[in-house]
Amino acid sequence: MALTAAHWLYAAITAVILVIMLFRRGIVLPSLVGTFLVAWVYKGSVVEGLKAIFNANLVAAKELFNIFLIIAFMVALLHALRDLGADRHMVKPVQKIMNNGHIGYWIIAFVTYMFSDAGRAADRDVARPRGDSRRSAGHGGGDRPGLGRTGDGPFVGLCHAGGAGPVGQGGGSGAWRGGRSGHGALPDHGGYRVGAGLFSFHEANASAR
Repeated sequence: MALTAAHWLYAAITAVILVIMLFRRGIVLPSLVGTFLVAWVYKGSVVEGLKAIFNANLVAAKELFNIFLIIAFMVALLHALRDLGADRHMVKPVQKIMNNGHIGYWIIAFVTYMFSDAGRAADRDVARPRGDSRRSAGHGGGDRPGLGRTGDGPFVGLCHAGGAGPVGQGGGSGAWRGGRSGHGALPDHGGYRVGAGLFSFHEANASAR
C-alpha cells in the first residue's frame, strides 16, 4: 500500500499536535482542524471532512467511555475524601518523613502496596473454601478467633464448617447447625429450640462479624 497525501498530512498534524503539547497549549482546536483536513484529503469532499469531525467524537466517546467513567468516579471519591478531611488523616502518620516529592512518592507507593496486599489477603481468606476439618468459629476456637465461643453472642457460638449428611447437618457445636454448602434449617440442639429458618453458614458467619 503506497503512502498518499492523506497519510503524510496525518503524520504532519500529529507532529504539530505533539509540539503544541510540549508548549502546554490547548490541542482541541488543532485536533478538530487536523481531523477535518485529513478526512477532506482522504475522501476528496468537504462534506465528508465535516462529517468526520462528528464521527470522530462519537468513536472516541464509545471507545473511551469506560475510562471516562472510572476517572469521574475517582475524582468524585477524591473530592469526598478531601471534604471529610480523610486525606490529611491518612498522610499525617508519615508526614514528618515526607521531606520532598521523591520521598513522598515512594512512601505513598509503599503504603498503597501494603494496603492493597492486605486487602487481597483478606479476599483470599474470605473466598477460601471451608473444608471438613477447618473450623470457622465457635466452640474450641478455629482459624477466626474472637468471633465468640459457645454461649457468647446472639448465636450461642458458631458451628464447625464441616460435616456430611443431609442439608443443614453441619456437625455444629453451637445453637444451630449450618452446612458448608447450601442452606440448613435451625434444629433443636442441646435443649434449645431455636426455631425454623433458612440461613446459610456464610450469611450467619458474616453477620456475626
